[in-house]
Amino acid sequence: MIVINVTIKHNDIIAAVEALTEAKFTFVKKDKMKLYFECDNNDLEAMAKVVKNRLKTDPIFGILYFQVTTA
Repeated sequence: MIVINVTIKHNDIIAAVEALTEAKFTFVKKDKMKLYFECDNNDLEAMAKVVKNRLKTDPIFGILYFQVTTA
């Protein structure tokens, strides 16, 4: 499972992650500031890096402080 810890723009981040084509990401739940996603790729560390890089290069999300980890 991939976890994104961010304070704002939850709906926009969910849509952006689910739209990624490197793997199928499915939003599972929101727990306070954490967004949980399942991924069909078994290499979760690599997929977490993909998600973080994509969000960092986006002009909207690049200015936000967020963390992407695996659980």
